[in-house]
Amino acid sequence: MSTETGAGAPIRKLPLLMSALLPLILLAPFATKAFHIDDPLYLWSAKQILKEPFDYYGVVVNKWGADQPLSEVMVVPPGYPYFLALVALVFGMREVPLHLAMALTASLLGAGIYLVASRLCARPGLAALLAILSPAFLISSTTVMTDIPMTALFVWAVYLWMAGLDKDRHGLLFASGVCMSLALLFKYTGVSAVPLLFVYSLIAKRRAGWWMIHLLLPLAVLAAYQYIEYVLYGKAQLGYSFEYVRSNYATSLVPDWLQPLVGVTFAGGSFASLSLLFPLLWRRRMWIGAAAGVAGLAIAGMKFPETLLYTTRLSEPLTLWLSIQNAFWFVSGLFVLAIAVPDLWRRRDKDSVLLFLWVFGSFAFAALINWSVNARALLPMLAPLAILVARRLDRPGNTSFSGGRRWLCGGLVAAGAALSLTLTVADFKQANIARDAARKFTADDKAYPYQYFFEDHWGFQYYMEEGGVRYLDAAKLQAHDRIVAPLWGSVEVSYDPAVARRVPGAELKQSGLKWVATMHPALCASFYAHTRGPMPFAFGPVPPEEYAVFQVEHYDAQ
Repeated sequence: MSTETGAGAPIRKLPLLMSALLPLILLAPFATKAFHIDDPLYLWSAKQILKEPFDYYGVVVNKWGADQPLSEVMVVPPGYPYFLALVALVFGMREVPLHLAMALTASLLGAGIYLVASRLCARPGLAALLAILSPAFLISSTTVMTDIPMTALFVWAVYLWMAGLDKDRHGLLFASGVCMSLALLFKYTGVSAVPLLFVYSLIAKRRAGWWMIHLLLPLAVLAAYQYIEYVLYGKAQLGYSFEYVRSNYATSLVPDWLQPLVGVTFAGGSFASLSLLFPLLWRRRMWIGAAAGVAGLAIAGMKFPETLLYTTRLSEPLTLWLSIQNAFWFVSGLFVLAIAVPDLWRRRDKDSVLLFLWVFGSFAFAALINWSVNARALLPMLAPLAILVARRLDRPGNTSFSGGRRWLCGGLVAAGAALSLTLTVADFKQANIARDAARKFTADDKAYPYQYFFEDHWGFQYYMEEGGVRYLDAAKLQAHDRIVAPLWGSVEVSYDPAVARRVPGAELKQSGLKWVATMHPALCASFYAHTRGPMPFAFGPVPPEEYAVFQVEHYDAQ
């Protein structure tokens, strides 16, 4: 049973159902994951909403080592914290219900990708599968940050708009406008659907029409939200978010010119389920160029590690190994992004323009405008890239699904899935180590006759504060107090040995996966922010997570 759609493929119930169920199946084992990286920002806001529903950012937090209003730290709208607050109101502010709620939004994203793909390619199930099995999709879905829900709303907005425009159904166009409005209330990048669909509609209709009215809804919502922000917190948040980006550029250790190149590397690794299909996507003469590119960039990484890997502190064999990985994912990213170009050149229709603008508009934001390159910021381009891969596999004369190449395709998809699940496990274990450490030290704090303080942010901060331990405040330090800090955390730990000495036997060392990492400066892996390394993940010897304890010997706050 199917319903014909556009120029693509019929919507089949079983593949659509599997596109929705597969994320739930894959993500359920990770529902106990500790809150990680910037999850606490959304949790703090959700808790504030439960107390004061109309003052969503009206709480003081410590994000950069000092107390600040949350309104000066959060540069995204509060749509997702309201969603978390609603879930927490019913099920509590606990890991399992919040992660399962996130899995439901990932399910909506999987189904949305299938529906959009059904209008644009002959194998929508394959497009949805490749997207779901990417590292960016799976790892981001195990956080409680806003990117997966925003992307789901974005994709559904595109699907509803395409369907409504084809049939001149204003109800579907209005529903698309609602999705766009909700998407931008989850993250400002959601508003980019407006110019994208405006251009698509002009090409499709070749004239202005009443369809344009529905594109005004998200713009009106954006303007209203900026007014509310100004009334509540004295500033329009959208303008402040650009100031935030500029200030981070000014303090970044990574040269501005390098950021777009890092974006290409992140695209190759974050969408590995797509980029590993290189042998099926490009002709054999391209393989030589790809191999030469990897070799050349690997040599460049060895010669300029301080620029391309951000460090010179690695051993020579490890530098070579990481340079090869960096080069491989950079070249892979180039070829994945390039798929949009021949598709546009060959087809030259409204659909190819939509996919081209969707890919490179999303990439421009993530690699040129956003404060850091990260896999989450690249998520909006995942759906169009997966669709473009499926379209290229079905191009005339391609034999990807015949004979032995069918087995090769299946093997490459399986390899991509195994890689993504392995990386998700690595990220899961690293997050849980921070929670285990916080539980140990909050228990030590209760048994210790003096005070414990801590440094670091992310999930460790969330669980330490939940356990009653305060962030380091030098003005309140006294002799015999202790300071806990991870040596591989978000802050650089350095204390005057005349003031604080390290306490032997009080520290914690714990390892997750010992041969791959998604966020570790020792391997130049930086899935959540490119400031630690140029790759979203890396294979190599991963040092254990180490939490040190320092005891204050004598301290004079004056």
